[in-house]
Amino acid sequence: MKKVIQWLIISISLCSCRHQLRTYPSILESYKQYQILSLLKKELEKETLSEKTRGEMITLAEDLAPRDSEIKLIKAKSLRSRGEIEGAKSAIEEAIKLSPNYSPALSAYGELLVTNGNIQEGQRYCRYALQLNPIDLAARRCAR
Repeated sequence: MKKVIQWLIISISLCSCRHQLRTYPSILESYKQYQILSLLKKELEKETLSEKTRGEMITLAEDLAPRDSEIKLIKAKSLRSRGEIEGAKSAIEEAIKLSPNYSPALSAYGELLVTNGNIQEGQRYCRYALQLNPIDLAARRCAR
C-alpha cells in the first residue's frame, strides 16, 4: 500500500512538471516491476494454474521482489497445498521476519501451528494478528 501511495505521489509530481519521462528511468523501471508483480499476484490467485506454472511464477515474483511478504505467503499456500508443510512453515517465517506486524502472515502461521497440533501457540499468533487487524477473518477463525 505504501508503494502505491508513493507511486501516485511520484506520478502526480511527474505529470505536473514539464520534464520528459525519459529523464526518470529508475522510476519507470520501478513502475514496470510493480505492474509485473501486481499481474503475477493476480494470476497466482487462479486455481487453474498447473503446479509447474505456479512454481515458476512464484520464483519470478520472488526475484522481482525478494522482500515482499505477500509473495512469501502465496508461496507458503502453494507449498502447503502440495503437502510440503516444512517448506510452507519456512516461507511464512520469512514473511514474518520481513514484516513482523503483517497480520496475514501471523494468522497463517497460527493456522499452520493449530493444524499441526500446537494449538495454544497457534492461537497466540492468531490473537496477536487480531490485535493488529481486527477484521482478519483467518485470525478470527484460528483464535477461538
